[in-house]
Amino acid sequence: MPEYEIEQQVEKYWERFERQLSDEEQQELDHLLRNEGEHFVDPTKEHPVKAVEIARWLDPTPLLDLFKKMYRCFDTVKDRLCPRIRFLAYFSLSKRKNLWQAYHALTTEEFQMLGFAGPPTYELLREFVYERITVYRFPWMMDEVNRELRIQLKKHGILLGEKVFEDATDGRSLKHDKEAKYSGYYKESGYKLDVTIDAKHEIPLEYHPLEITADEGKNLLPSQEHLASLGIQEKERIVDDKYATYENIAHSEQRKVSLYYKIPKNWVYNKNL
Repeated sequence: MPEYEIEQQVEKYWERFERQLSDEEQQELDHLLRNEGEHFVDPTKEHPVKAVEIARWLDPTPLLDLFKKMYRCFDTVKDRLCPRIRFLAYFSLSKRKNLWQAYHALTTEEFQMLGFAGPPTYELLREFVYERITVYRFPWMMDEVNRELRIQLKKHGILLGEKVFEDATDGRSLKHDKEAKYSGYYKESGYKLDVTIDAKHEIPLEYHPLEITADEGKNLLPSQEHLASLGIQEKERIVDDKYATYENIAHSEQRKVSLYYKIPKNWVYNKNL
């Protein structure tokens, strides 16, 4: 069939379809099509997209089963969890310093974009993030996201985690935090976060909180074991010299993982090893 005939057939189909719609149904269809047209395409540094615009399109349904243990009456709250999960995704993407800032940064319309009927109370979201998920369950939730992401990417021929990068970043603690230690190297009191990300796609795969004075190099082997437990077949890992210990190099070779690092000028070769 010639192309112009196909276009005519499509136009006739839509004409017949729209004639059968009531005024209310037509308005709803127009609204859906208008929203779909706002879908962002390929956000870049030159054309950034707001975090809420990314979070609004997420489908949290594969994660809902994770919350069965968190809610005694799970079936009654199940349908209300998707907007809360999208808000958590927004909070993670927005780089807001805390939940309070993330909550007050959103307008009524933006909350509706995430699936809420209107702005929820701050207490509702605080309870969801800090009492339901907690800092202990968040890594578990992140693992499930990575598993689902790996499955979806594999359908498009993309393998996650073959080449990774690991490093630790410092963060200043609050003034009243008595557990935080002081680091003469960083000149501040706080903590470190050891993060392993996919070097090609810049997707975080694993993280581990540390004391600011802790040796991040000791987290390399646990990080490799964790990625393996997720089914990720790591081949290369890029690190700085703090991770390049004899033990880490040897174990990486045993796992058939090539460790890439820059040898410092002050390194001393130990002939006894």
